[in-house]
Amino acid sequence: MIPKFRLFVAVPLPEQVRLAVSAWQNVLKRDLPFAKWVHPDDLHITLLFIGNVNAERLHEVRAALDAACTGASGKTFNLQLGKLGTFGKKQSPTVLWADIQGELAPLGAIQRRVETAMQDLLGIEPEQRAYKPHLTLARTYNGTWVWSPELMRLHPPTDEANAWRCDEVVLYRSHLGQTPMYEPVSKHSLD
Repeated sequence: MIPKFRLFVAVPLPEQVRLAVSAWQNVLKRDLPFAKWVHPDDLHITLLFIGNVNAERLHEVRAALDAACTGASGKTFNLQLGKLGTFGKKQSPTVLWADIQGELAPLGAIQRRVETAMQDLLGIEPEQRAYKPHLTLARTYNGTWVWSPELMRLHPPTDEANAWRCDEVVLYRSHLGQTPMYEPVSKHSLD
């Protein structure tokens, strides 16, 4: 039987940003009772969830991502973290995230290139919702009070560790139930 890999494509965070976000998460944990906080090594900005792919097709996925990134050659761009937000019900959010700011047009362009490449290769249907780049920080709210807009005051670090130049995308493999959960499979340069 051919093994299957659970794959997704994302923008990685450089080490200094991951360290800053990890410190920020430690501050947020004091005020925000979420059940599961994302491991610092697992922090990323998702471009596309691919799903299960036969291991024998991995070289095709890599080649398609290389082509998508080569077409965006020289299109590196600046990103930074923004304010907090949540997905899910106000009483019990399912996800706590940080907004992504900066040069969002090239980020959206590479997301569309990756999505098109995987649609052509694997038949993955594009999302009907608009792409909303974000950094997932935690999942499953365990508190008893209603989420308050006042919590948006908990902004990310404001120094240079909050911003970075995006020059690559990464193909990741998920290992459900492990910590950290995501393994880089291949890196694809935008420069």
